[in-house]
Amino acid sequence: MTGMDYDDIYVANQNGANALYINDGSGVFTDIAAAAGVENI
Repeated sequence: MTGMDYDDIYVANQNGANALYINDGSGVFTDIAAAAGVENI
């Protein structure tokens, strides 16, 4: 999603908000689902 060679993670949750974790390459993942507009789809 970021255009980098790092794997990102999308979690679809039917009982709550979805999560979209972006890998920054240093082992840190940041949830950007709300900013990307995919938190409640």
